[in-house]
Amino acid sequence: MAPTMWIVAGPSCAGKSTLLSSSRAGALTGLPPGTQVTNPAGLYRRTLDGDAYFHYLMLRPLKSVLKKGLSTDTATYANDRQWNWALEVDARRHCLLLVVDTATLLERVEIKWPPDAPRNAHRRKAAFWREVYPQLDLDRAYDAFRTELTAHDIDWIEIDATRSDFPVLTTA
Repeated sequence: MAPTMWIVAGPSCAGKSTLLSSSRAGALTGLPPGTQVTNPAGLYRRTLDGDAYFHYLMLRPLKSVLKKGLSTDTATYANDRQWNWALEVDARRHCLLLVVDTATLLERVEIKWPPDAPRNAHRRKAAFWREVYPQLDLDRAYDAFRTELTAHDIDWIEIDATRSDFPVLTTA
């Protein structure tokens, strides 16, 4: 039987890592503590060594086109090589979709990457998201990701990521 891959998806600073480090992830998925967590680069072989969580930034396609100065209308999951790797893995796929509002994301950007932090890659990430989030139609971004999940027959559980107990909002 193919392994199970739970995609843990949301915007940057939504709480994906926080959820994965808590017992709530296992309570929602049924996966045991210590289950491997892989990121997009970890799927380059297109195989899993067992059940796994896949830590995924659902805004990757948008981030890619914005960094290249292209129109956001050109952002598609079909162009995200690492998302496609996840689709090629022989696994039963499900998704925990972390839902959060723009104000919360901006607050978390400030906590994770304070403006007075030393100059490094994280500071550039913070500047990028500080600029993008206020302009981003987050509802549209969530709808696009839900459409992508539906297109690949991936069921999902929406989680309220504004709360530390990560309650379920809805399932699909």
